[in-house]
Amino acid sequence: MPTSATPPARLQDLPPAQAHLCLHVEQFLTGLLPPDALRGHGVLVACSGGCDSTALLIILACLRQRLGITLAVAHLDHQLRPEAADEAAAVQALAVSLGLPCSVGSADINALSTASGTGLEETARRERYAFLERARVQHHCRFIATGHHLNDLAEDVLMRLLRGTGWPSLGGMEAVCLNRHLIRPLLVTERNKLEGFLAELGIGWCEDASNAHSTYLRNRIRAEFLPLFLRENPSFLGSVASLWQQARTDAEHWTAEEDNILSSLGESGSLKDSLTNLSYQEPAAPDSEAPAMPPLSAVATERTLTRDTLTACSKALRLRLYKRCLDSLGEGQALAEGLERLDAAWKRNEGGRTVQFPGGKRATITSGNIVFHGA
Repeated sequence: MPTSATPPARLQDLPPAQAHLCLHVEQFLTGLLPPDALRGHGVLVACSGGCDSTALLIILACLRQRLGITLAVAHLDHQLRPEAADEAAAVQALAVSLGLPCSVGSADINALSTASGTGLEETARRERYAFLERARVQHHCRFIATGHHLNDLAEDVLMRLLRGTGWPSLGGMEAVCLNRHLIRPLLVTERNKLEGFLAELGIGWCEDASNAHSTYLRNRIRAEFLPLFLRENPSFLGSVASLWQQARTDAEHWTAEEDNILSSLGESGSLKDSLTNLSYQEPAAPDSEAPAMPPLSAVATERTLTRDTLTACSKALRLRLYKRCLDSLGEGQALAEGLERLDAAWKRNEGGRTVQFPGGKRATITSGNIVFHGA
């Protein structure tokens, strides 16, 4: 990390433009969460040492008094680059300069990837979030804050479009995912504003050279796809932010519709407690080894949607109910093709027909009902 000035720790220490950016982040964050979700609680800031997470840490440090929060910092060294140890030390030094506790971990991602047979990106992501959850519990924090910003959101939308994601998930990643304790305060803030924020304050950051590698889809989208969209529409990032807001509004509507139907079915159909991202769990006790949230496969092994319920639903709602049931049964992404095939079979009343889904899950049509089974 380049030599930096002493980071400000109070909003009143900032120049007007930088203070305005902080207030914009505060407005976005408080608009997403219930009034009492933050005040009096801790937030763990995931900090890689890059521009985004460094800016996030300083912004939240300047807002902590207004938000009524305490902060802690966490950094995981993936052991993938020679400079990784220096980045970890730089994050630790930044935390100390802000008077914040910091947890630094290390994981041999190459070795873990080879042992598990999963790719480097997926292995790194899995290990990082597992480490962050442990650090969250250790520091008695309610949330984990990550530095995802509007450019990341635009990349995510394009990736979802390439993969055939349906609406409203096409709107991109969530800003709040309470069952994973995640918040993304910078999600509608452009990357160049974060760079300007740090530059104005004289705060340096680390550049991850692996971000330029064309091996990874996200890097290709960042380097090739997104610039094309911005060239055709310089306001494309603003369009993405609007799309995200529309998707959030629609998701809230559909979630409420699904919850009403599933809760009316009783124990076999209600997924509200286990699935909706509006649920909330208190942090586990610091000495607890239990995960903060059990895997969905442990919540249920079978779900049933009745003929009467399905007959009363529009196709749009039926497809969403299928996906909710399948998601509740564990890992494996149900794709549109499989959901459409299941709905067509149900409409034709193909009794005994079973449709297979990723993750070893399946749905069987029985007497007009659909029974969903986990792996």
